[in-house]
Amino acid sequence: MLKILERELPKLWTDEFYSPEWKRRECPYKDFDHALKHILKAAVALQNMTEEADHAGMTGVFFGPFRYQANKYLADIVISVVRAALTHPAGAVDLEKVVRERVLDKMKAELPEA
Repeated sequence: MLKILERELPKLWTDEFYSPEWKRRECPYKDFDHALKHILKAAVALQNMTEEADHAGMTGVFFGPFRYQANKYLADIVISVVRAALTHPAGAVDLEKVVRERVLDKMKAELPEA
């Protein structure tokens, strides 16, 4: 799925809906930065949901009425991570490769080929 998203996302995530000011901004990392903001926005939304669940005693909140919202934010994070990888200021990042390397480094395990 990551390879498909890496291939198709540039066709979908364009600057069509950005403000003229943003489009004129001369910054080599503006797309990367924008993707990071979307990652944080979704992560904070999920964190707020778990915080509310903690305080309200809502065990299983992600399996009840808020499941759709949680799923949406998790998908937003993945999509935005791919966008960040594609727009990295130092050049596009091969997520399949770096995730495989990170799992090996961090967890001392090799992932099977897809």
